[in-house]
Amino acid sequence: MTPKTSLSVLRKVPFHEWSIEEVILWFNEIRLSDSYAETVRSKQLTGARLQLFHTVEDWRQIGIWKLGDCRKLLKASGQPPFDGVLPEYSQ
Repeated sequence: MTPKTSLSVLRKVPFHEWSIEEVILWFNEIRLSDSYAETVRSKQLTGARLQLFHTVEDWRQIGIWKLGDCRKLLKASGQPPFDGVLPEYSQ
């Protein structure tokens, strides 16, 4: 039996239904430069809220200041259907 990866957990639930913990898993999957787990928890950032983030400024308003991280988040969340495995998500 193979262990569950973050990706296998994320694929079970549609993007817009992700919990806070699933958003944290996704942040880890796209390899951001910092851990934003506390930011995600404190801002109660769920998948439904992720759908509302369309600009760098949106991400910066919740405390993600690094442009590279903002760009990764925008690219990964803006390419439906999101599955988290495409190499360009982490570039």
